[in-house]
Amino acid sequence: MAIGINAQTTLLDEDFSSITTGNNTSTGGSSTQWNGNDSFPVVVRAYQAGGAVKIGASGNPGSITSKSLDLSTDEGEFTLSFDVKGWTNVEGQIKVSVTGQEDVTKTYTATISDNFETITIDYTGGQADSQITIATTAKRAFIDNIKVITKGSNPDPTPSITADPTSFDFGQIVVDESSTASDIAVTGENLADAPTYSVTGTDAADFAVTGTLTTDGGTLSVIFTPSSAGAKSAELMITSGSASATVALSGTGKEETPAGSYSETFETQTALTGSYANGSFAGEAEGVTVNYVDARNEDTFGITGKGMIFKTNTGSSEFVIPNGVGTFTFEYRKAYSGGSNNRSLTLWVNGEQVAVTPTFGEAGTDTTVHSFSYDVNTTGSVSVKIANAGAQVTIDNVLWTGYEAAAPVLDADATSLDFAQVEVTTTSEAKTVTITGENLTEVPTYVISGTDAADFSAEGTLTTDGGTLNITFAPTTTGAKSAVLTITSGDLTKTVDLTGEAVEEGTLAVNNVITKVSLVKNTSVDNEIIFAQDAKVSLVNMNGQVVKTAQVSANQTLNVAALPKGVYVVTAVVNGKAVSQKIIKK
Repeated sequence: MAIGINAQTTLLDEDFSSITTGNNTSTGGSSTQWNGNDSFPVVVRAYQAGGAVKIGASGNPGSITSKSLDLSTDEGEFTLSFDVKGWTNVEGQIKVSVTGQEDVTKTYTATISDNFETITIDYTGGQADSQITIATTAKRAFIDNIKVITKGSNPDPTPSITADPTSFDFGQIVVDESSTASDIAVTGENLADAPTYSVTGTDAADFAVTGTLTTDGGTLSVIFTPSSAGAKSAELMITSGSASATVALSGTGKEETPAGSYSETFETQTALTGSYANGSFAGEAEGVTVNYVDARNEDTFGITGKGMIFKTNTGSSEFVIPNGVGTFTFEYRKAYSGGSNNRSLTLWVNGEQVAVTPTFGEAGTDTTVHSFSYDVNTTGSVSVKIANAGAQVTIDNVLWTGYEAAAPVLDADATSLDFAQVEVTTTSEAKTVTITGENLTEVPTYVISGTDAADFSAEGTLTTDGGTLNITFAPTTTGAKSAVLTITSGDLTKTVDLTGEAVEEGTLAVNNVITKVSLVKNTSVDNEIIFAQDAKVSLVNMNGQVVKTAQVSANQTLNVAALPKGVYVVTAVVNGKAVSQKIIKK
């Protein structure tokens, strides 16, 4: 005997595609009133939400009521289905009222940033001339794809695919590095063919999906490998015949933190919520603690992934860093839309305010991201606090370098000293070497070494800033003499070559003012030296430097007005003998 099969009858199918104003993904996208249509002529607090309708407002519930429907068809058995999601959080339940039926209240979990979830209710005893009212029990919810379908007799099972989760954010991943794999559970019902899957969207190449599905479903594994810095998104599409499911994929590519640097991106913390609060959590860098006051999560005002919003005037975040800080940098932007150029942040180091950002925040919604850096340059345990000095602000991508002490420097103002000729058993005039030290951790020491080290001596006291050494030459035997003065601080070394010539006593002495041959007539000089001999003469200062030479004749003068005051030695060879004579320049 043949069995009769009655097809299902669609009594109502409303997808709100005629609503093109607004959106259902942001808090500011559904403020335009909706006055209903042929399917739902009676509305209370209903608003256009871009292909969906929002019912309810911030302080009151809302509802939509259908046109008259004959629900007695197919012996009064019918199914009502609709898609729903809440505001930034779920603010209540959905109550469904049908003429002649008991009211039904349904719960849901999807919020404004999620995909819609579907609610299905089966009824019996449907009546002619019935109306269906869908209402919120408190405040706001988005509604879409309302269908009323009769059961019919022996209907074909409807194929379906579900995916869990319906969205996944990988957070921040370093460019060209891969995330850990995340699993998507896929369930198939009444499918004729095993589902296929693909990734679509601008950044599809950054998401890799693997796995095998059957008509019952299976597990897909997703890996995120950002090819460049910035926010990335794509959509995983799973299909089998007329059934399909989508999974929204997102993540953020970030540049690799430079060697010697540390960061806090807030991606790993779970302490911040949608309400302002005080608390603390372990930072991403080892040993770092983040303490916060009057702070919350980034809401819809993030910079890259997770972030932290400061409450007006009182919000702050303190980073307790154990091993010193070099340069401290962070990013910030305006949160919410109030005010214009009424935001700024202060920076504190170890309880002392050290800097203030420029004011920022254009009127209305301003997504401009600013960056601020400060050279902390402090060793040991350091507290760095960012504090709000205006309206709400989002901070993110905090970066700092480790403390590095400035490089030590050891220097000397001479690389060599020549004492010229000095008689044996006499001591030369002292020559000075100025030592300069910067960022030294050890006081410099000095020593004279070499074959003739005993003929040279050094005196002076040095500190980590340097000092002056007085070097003298006191030869005991004739001949050319040499040694090396070495100054050392830690791993740093400077050397000064020391040289001189020792001559027989009475031959030449810098300190000897009596010679057998009178070379000059005036040993106390104002501006001119008067010579007593014909000779080629040299003027030598007390540092052994030749400062002037000239060929002179007896009774000739040599102008020395340009020379500084002091003691000089005039040397020459007269009648084949080296002679010298000390003069005083006044």
